[in-house]
Amino acid sequence: MSQQRKTDNRHDQRSVPGEPSLVALLARIEAHLDAIRNAHETANHEWLTVAEVAAELRVSRATVERLIHAGHLQAATITTSQGRGSRHRFRVRRAWIDAFLESQSTPKPHAQRPRRPRYDGPDYLEGL
Repeated sequence: MSQQRKTDNRHDQRSVPGEPSLVALLARIEAHLDAIRNAHETANHEWLTVAEVAAELRVSRATVERLIHAGHLQAATITTSQGRGSRHRFRVRRAWIDAFLESQSTPKPHAQRPRRPRYDGPDYLEGL
């Protein structure tokens, strides 16, 4: 029995040349997963351009700029002077996009127009 156990252990310790051992492979996978987790945590602080926001929301750049100008989507303004005047460029944090989408996804009560009061006076058309 001990002879078979030794054989099994030798088989586990053998590795194919050029391939990492199982422990090393698991360590690389764990390091990769940690990097993904850390990237996800820092992704909320990532600054995006208007074109990147438009691509992510699948709308046009003009729509994103309208949302920014209307105050619906928060953005940082970067003013640069190029040539004859100043040009405004926007940067949007990923967290601000998430906040905008959350505000849009909550159902809002439908505002009803006020109805005209019902007329209870005499009907002048009744005798015609």
